Amino acid sequence: MYGGSAVNCTFNSNYASNYGGAICVGSALNCTFNNNSARNNGGAIYGSSSSAVNCTFNSNSASNYGGAISGCSAVNCTFTNNSASYSGALNDGSAVNCTFTNNVAKRYGGAMRAQGDGYTATKCQFINNTAENGGATYQITVNDCNFTKNTATGYGGAMYMGIA
Repeated sequence: MYGGSAVNCTFNSNYASNYGGAICVGSALNCTFNNNSARNNGGAIYGSSSSAVNCTFNSNSASNYGGAISGCSAVNCTFTNNSASYSGALNDGSAVNCTFTNNVAKRYGGAMRAQGDGYTATKCQFINNTAENGGATYQITVNDCNFTKNTATGYGGAMYMGIA
C-alpha cells in the first residue's frame, strides 16, 4: 500500500524491494503486521508522515533500518521479534506506551534508534532486546520507561547515547 490509511487490517508476509514491506507513506490503526520485510528500510511501515496506533508488529525485518517501522511514530503498539541491521523495531520515530520484546539489531538500537535528536520513548517497556550498542535504545530520549534484560555485546545494555 502506498499512501492512505489502513484500519483493522492484517498484513502477512509482504515484501518490498526498497521501502515499506507492507505500507509506504501511510498510517495504520488497529492493524497487525506479521513477517513483512523490506530490502532497505521499514520492514512493515516506512514514511516520515506516517503513524501506527494500537498495532501489533511480529517478526518483521529490514536489511538496513527499522525492522518493523522506519520514519514513523507509534502509540500503544507491541513489537515482538523484529530485526534489522540498525533499530530492530523502530527507526527515526517516537513511541508512546509501547512494548518492545525480543527485537534484534546487528549494530545499534535493539528496539529503537535515531539518527538525530528529538525522538522519544514515553511510558514504554523494553524487554530482552539485543544489539551491538544500545541493547534497547540508541540516541533516544526516554521518559518513564522500564528496561528489563536488554543486552548489548558492545556498549549500553539498555541505552546508548540517550537521555533518561
